[in-house]
Amino acid sequence: MAAKSGAEDKPDRVAVTVENRSGLPVDESRIKWLVERLLKRTGLPPGEVGVTFVPASEMSRLNWEHMRRKGGTDVLSFPIDAGGAPGEGRAGGPLLLGDIVICTEVAALQAEDASTSLTAELCLLVIHAVLHLAGFDHEADNGEMDRKQAELFDDLCRE
Repeated sequence: MAAKSGAEDKPDRVAVTVENRSGLPVDESRIKWLVERLLKRTGLPPGEVGVTFVPASEMSRLNWEHMRRKGGTDVLSFPIDAGGAPGEGRAGGPLLLGDIVICTEVAALQAEDASTSLTAELCLLVIHAVLHLAGFDHEADNGEMDRKQAELFDDLCRE
């Protein structure tokens, strides 16, 4: 991912936690950097986001429990307080914008199919998930989310 500089890119009171339970390597500092910039660029208020990388078996279970869909998937987003304003978090704390879960095994297969790197694929999935936290819905927005995703990828992830 290309690093951008400038005051407009600096995060403001954003907390990103990353947990890797997948068994595959993930550059956690890059993921944090990316989420911080995406929150600012998508207009989400400052807050907290959790990103967890899981194996296929766990993602399959989560996909069934939360989406009622059998089998695995690449990414799931769970908005929490994403529609709130600063200072409106639970118990007066920071906004809990949401959680993102990514299956690194599926991401690795998709990267191979697309002849790209795992880093680029993970970047794309993180962008996709943050856009969902920001309220985008690719199933109902006539391509708006896809356009925004491509724009953000070109700006923040192009290797």
